[in-house]
Amino acid sequence: MELFTTVLPLTILGFSAAKGFAADVSVGEIFIRQLRLDGQAAEQVRSAFGSMSGTQTWWTVMGLAGFLIWGVPMALTVSKMYAAAWQRPELPTMTRLWRGALWFALYLPTMFVSERLGMAGRASEIGEWLPFTISLLPPLLFWSLTPVLLLPGVPHRRGDLLRYGLVGVLVNAVILRLAGRLVFPQLLAGWEGFGPIGVAMTLLTWSLVLGVGWVLTACLTGVMVDSTAPLEADEEPVTPLMRQP
Repeated sequence: MELFTTVLPLTILGFSAAKGFAADVSVGEIFIRQLRLDGQAAEQVRSAFGSMSGTQTWWTVMGLAGFLIWGVPMALTVSKMYAAAWQRPELPTMTRLWRGALWFALYLPTMFVSERLGMAGRASEIGEWLPFTISLLPPLLFWSLTPVLLLPGVPHRRGDLLRYGLVGVLVNAVILRLAGRLVFPQLLAGWEGFGPIGVAMTLLTWSLVLGVGWVLTACLTGVMVDSTAPLEADEEPVTPLMRQP
């Protein structure tokens, strides 16, 4: 639900602003391009949204207030999830706030740059896999830095950061991106008779899948950490018995 109510509207605003709030471009083009939809599925998504120009009046209010009201709390939720997956104590409240804000501030540009790199490569007709590989570089950097930003005492060794990034890329930018091209049209077809609400339900369902991807990333990177590595002096290991019911 946090992904659906936070990332979705801010993504729409961000992409609309990048397109100059074009009156002749549907907001649905964002999802059509990202998920490589065509035919009936593309038309269903396109018709469910208005033009990008309709989001311009919301840019200042929602772009700033939405980031503060929804983006930062969602980042705090992700920080808490990482702490549980890695069995580490959470950062102090104020530290979690500014690090969570920084993490979320990096997330949306990462999505945008990755998508633009993929589109630029496809436009140059240099093949499918090369632009796809290039578009993985921003997510690689983002997921490499995620544990460092959200957790205390994470080793900064280059090899460790690269492994965290590769896990994040594999789960979120490869498996889920490719799965979205296969699964999303099927989900959309199941809600075809519901019109625009069917598109909304499909996006809500897909947000759940993306959320699962974030949880898997936290857990998989957590088990990669050497359990014998020394903790910082002010840290204590978190065991299941220490957690609140």
